[in-house]
Amino acid sequence: GWLALEHVHTPELVMHVVSCASNLDRGDVTMAQLDLSWALDKHSNNWALESMAAEVYLASNDLVEATSHAMRGLELGSDLWPKDILRRIELVK
Repeated sequence: GWLALEHVHTPELVMHVVSCASNLDRGDVTMAQLDLSWALDKHSNNWALESMAAEVYLASNDLVEATSHAMRGLELGSDLWPKDILRRIELVK
């Protein structure tokens, strides 16, 4: 989740990304999802947030949501991170 940090540009988004990534690192997926939902509510067209959402949902074993958010991340911006997430999802299936 920390990869999203370099792709957000407001203090509010930085706060949500740091909190989400920290919660994910601690294994608190529920709080990570909450932080992420606040960020996505205001910035739904950010490919890095969508990729972070894919990481969170992958951590919670929700492969459908993880795939959906990774695909949205690819649609919004070309980057290796969403592609890596999709590869990891395929390994879990």
